[in-house]
Amino acid sequence: MLRYVSVFACRHVPTYLLKVLVLVVLRKIYTMLSPQRQKQFIWLTLGMFCMGFVELGLAGTISLLGVALAAPEGLEKVGPLWKLFQLLPSFGVDIPQSIRMLILVLGLVCVATALKNILTATMTYWQGLVSQYVGWDIGVQVFDAYLGAAYVWHTQRNPADLSVHLTWRAYVASFLLGGLQVASQVGIMLFLMVGAFVMAPLVALLLYGVAASVALLVYKAAQRKALEAGEQAAELGVGAGRVALSALHGIREVQIYGQQASFGTHYSSYATATAKANARQNLFPAMPLWFLETTGMTLLFLAVILMATRSESVASITGTLTLMAAICWRMLPALNKIVGGVLQLKTYFSPVQTLLASDLSSPQIVAHVTHTPFAQSLELREISFRYPQAQEDSLDGVSLTIGKGSMVGLVGLSGAGKSTVVGVLTGLLEPRQGTLLVDGKEVKSGPGFLKIGYVPQNPYIIDASLAENVAFCSWGSAPDEERVRECCRMAAMDFLDSLPEDIHTELGDRGMRLSGGQVQRIAIARALYGAPDILLLDEATSALDGAAEAAIQSTILSLRENLTIVVVAHRLSTVQGCDHLYWLDAGKVRKYGSPEKVLPEYEMFLNTHGEDA
Repeated sequence: MLRYVSVFACRHVPTYLLKVLVLVVLRKIYTMLSPQRQKQFIWLTLGMFCMGFVELGLAGTISLLGVALAAPEGLEKVGPLWKLFQLLPSFGVDIPQSIRMLILVLGLVCVATALKNILTATMTYWQGLVSQYVGWDIGVQVFDAYLGAAYVWHTQRNPADLSVHLTWRAYVASFLLGGLQVASQVGIMLFLMVGAFVMAPLVALLLYGVAASVALLVYKAAQRKALEAGEQAAELGVGAGRVALSALHGIREVQIYGQQASFGTHYSSYATATAKANARQNLFPAMPLWFLETTGMTLLFLAVILMATRSESVASITGTLTLMAAICWRMLPALNKIVGGVLQLKTYFSPVQTLLASDLSSPQIVAHVTHTPFAQSLELREISFRYPQAQEDSLDGVSLTIGKGSMVGLVGLSGAGKSTVVGVLTGLLEPRQGTLLVDGKEVKSGPGFLKIGYVPQNPYIIDASLAENVAFCSWGSAPDEERVRECCRMAAMDFLDSLPEDIHTELGDRGMRLSGGQVQRIAIARALYGAPDILLLDEATSALDGAAEAAIQSTILSLRENLTIVVVAHRLSTVQGCDHLYWLDAGKVRKYGSPEKVLPEYEMFLNTHGEDA
């Protein structure tokens, strides 16, 4: 049900349906939890039951205090209390019995208050702790879902939005905390209501009826505003995060083109609206307390008048009044917390349901696939592929063969289908039609189905050391330094001596301290680290200048003796040393054969279309 509710359309959902959706979200959160976390919820429930019992006991001892102050002799009729009183020391012959009874009752009030506060503090801590744990549990599950989602799913998403969504794990914690707060305070309310009805049915009816009416009115007035404030804050957060991520990732172009002020102005434009939305979020949960405190004092005033008109005794009025005062003292804050908790559920519902729905809409793939041995040939037979929402196939019946130990080139203009073939070869894209064969046997595509070393046009350099970047395929484990150095030598990485800490030098975010040629050599070393069967270079030199391209090309040619290499390019200089070429055009193989057979016609084609040969 969640996935059919738009992230910022909740304000248009009928109230009754929204209540159902809140329960659905809470239930979904519970089902996503581990058995250990679910057991913690059971213990929290038992703790809530104990809190209600202790709260009722505290209210009862306070009512006894009122009687002890007004008519202490009436307490002699309370059997258990009188037996306890007889065990109390005399404190000397001059202390009256009424004072001794007052001391006993005050002692009971102190014990009950201490127990209540200890239990409340413990429950508050555990509710907050479990809520935070759950927020992280859900955040980790959604992050794992993002990592395991099919690559084609990611091509349809904005990484900045996904990054912001992951920060909403804090909203999950707040949302769940609101639910726990409602549940615990409802339990306390039930205990207090039962106790009050037993002791003073008429006064209790007045107390509950008016308080419930006020709470309902306040809730109705604030719930829609709270929901709108939460949705607006979430929407603004996504927008601000997108601006910041775009500016920081593109800091080079931002500074070159002098757009710092523009991005800064755009980012700051969210300040006023976000501040107001967050302020409204903090305002609405506190509203019920202001109304309910006034209501509570008014109810006590009316209760005294009602009992006086019925000619009740001073002891009865005092006992009932102190009991009602104690119940109001605990019930009104409980009502306030219930209303505040419900508003908190409404406030955080929109981002939480979006976060939980995101993992439902992402098709999952197997994270680890066993490599298929590659000893003779890899064949794509009549492969067709179409991206989601595209009108035409990106690949239309493409067939090609890559022999073991050969160097095969894929050429064609931008949009010809080269990158899509790369996606199929790497297992990131699953063909709509056609067959993949390894050594003549049909295999199922998927990331890791072949042992491939991949060098893209714009390699991803993580903010870590050079060794960690090279050993990326074993991320999380200590790099094999000897293997790292060997791969650096194979990639002709001649700049290690200039680095301050050799292979342990930190490269900075996205390798900002390196040149384009250095980044490409690190990418080649990374591709070699896992001892791949196939080295796939996807436009690996197209962004480099002539000298850097020639150096990388020389490195590639030096590797062909020990590897099967697939080179994807649209320039002639990159593929002249290949054994075979496949010329792709509009998603089809236009021509294939040796470079001598394909390149002359392809060069004429490039000249006709104004492309650099």
